[in-house]
Amino acid sequence: MFTKDPYSDGYGLRFPRGEVISAILGDINLIPNGSNNRFQILDVGCGLGSFSRILECLPNSTYLGIDLSGQAIKKAIQRFPDTKNTCNFLQIDTLDFIKNSDLKVDIVIDSASLQHHFTGDDQAGWETFMFHLSHFLQTGVIYTQWASSENSEMRERFPRFTGFEQILSTLEDFFVVEIKMIKEVKFPSHIAANGNPVSVIEYIAAVRNKD
Repeated sequence: MFTKDPYSDGYGLRFPRGEVISAILGDINLIPNGSNNRFQILDVGCGLGSFSRILECLPNSTYLGIDLSGQAIKKAIQRFPDTKNTCNFLQIDTLDFIKNSDLKVDIVIDSASLQHHFTGDDQAGWETFMFHLSHFLQTGVIYTQWASSENSEMRERFPRFTGFEQILSTLEDFFVVEIKMIKEVKFPSHIAANGNPVSVIEYIAAVRNKD
């Protein structure tokens, strides 16, 4: 049975965004290739598109949000209509996008999205993914949040929520890109009990396995 799209229940409105945007703006003069604050920004697993608000502070930049969820992309377009041809949203699998797109970007934003794709002990999977992502960046920075859960049962079912910081710290040594860990996002027990973010992982798997 095909897993329900989690964004149909409003998933994605629970994440703090300010820490990541503040970190990017604080580094803005240090990020390579930023001429007159013109940056190409990619938001992987963009959800409902809240990070596109960074364009209010960087009006000369462009933003692309990608997400596997059709519900999320539909709501993001409704919430943040593109009036200046600088903000776009695309429904696509993150892995397919970075392997096949020739887009070059300066900044990648990840809000507890990347860790949905691999388990914590899948070093080969992470290295392949980061290889593609590092060539995708011009010489930029990945800003990421990572998630854990206060729900012990969910941690046991999904070990990918443990060790994420160590994984990225290790992989950073092999690639040119800089990875900035912003903040650990803790999912309270009631969110896990309601099926999120467990359902996000199950939804991704179901979409990839769908005939």
